[in-house]
Amino acid sequence: MNKVKYAPFYLASLLPFWVLYIFSDIGFILLYWVIRYRRDVVSSNLMHAFPEKTIAERKKIERGFYRYFCDVFLEMLKVLTVSEESIKKRYVVENSEYIEDLFRQNKSVVLYATHHANWEWFSIFPLSISHHVTAFYKPLRNSYFDGLMLLLRERFGVECIPSKKGYRACLKQRRDGVVALNCIIGDQSPKENSGSYRTTFLNRETSFFTGADVIAKKTNQCLVYPQYSKVKRGYYRVTLKEIHHSPSEVNDFSLIDAYVELLEESLHAYPDMWLWSHKRWKR
Repeated sequence: MNKVKYAPFYLASLLPFWVLYIFSDIGFILLYWVIRYRRDVVSSNLMHAFPEKTIAERKKIERGFYRYFCDVFLEMLKVLTVSEESIKKRYVVENSEYIEDLFRQNKSVVLYATHHANWEWFSIFPLSISHHVTAFYKPLRNSYFDGLMLLLRERFGVECIPSKKGYRACLKQRRDGVVALNCIIGDQSPKENSGSYRTTFLNRETSFFTGADVIAKKTNQCLVYPQYSKVKRGYYRVTLKEIHHSPSEVNDFSLIDAYVELLEESLHAYPDMWLWSHKRWKR
């Protein structure tokens, strides 16, 4: 039924990676040079984030971002039909044994993630670890595309949980004795009435959701950051870095500060692989 409903996306997904990247190159030309999608937002964000760089250096990052942005969209679609063998070669969790060791300690994990590199390929984590994997997400208003995103994200066994139900889901895991890896993306812009913490990020005062911090503390899950490196086009490596083993021992927001520091490290290492078109500082 889903293959009929989402037939155009399944057909696109059947194309080999090298063909998809040709379409990505065309998409870059259209998005960057013709449509000029959010060029002013990207340019402003980069100027504030990297004031020490020259205009030419920031322009290079800007063009790199749009190429990456087009790649991520098509790599995401490829998940519909890609084989387990192929995707495991392209998305390698270098120290998955670290997570397995935590699981043996009966310790669940909050993966405090970000929109860096190909964040949508978190969906293949169940191929690298042995326990339950969840991902918190914000449902889309359009039910058709919301269904497509769930299809992509859950193909390899991830359980997608609406963010508003995430805290209760983690409490239930703890109550039922379920050990899990819970993925939470923490670099969105909170609404004014949302729980948030303000700190300095990329040279500007910035609000961050406190959800991952609160969940990790209340359920005492190990807080872990996924740090990416890019091997080549379409090939990523993830190194899992511990932020804190026992968050319930922390009484301030230093865990968020540690996350922000790691995120900045990632952006300085691979500045083109972040969602610069996002209006992160609109508030």
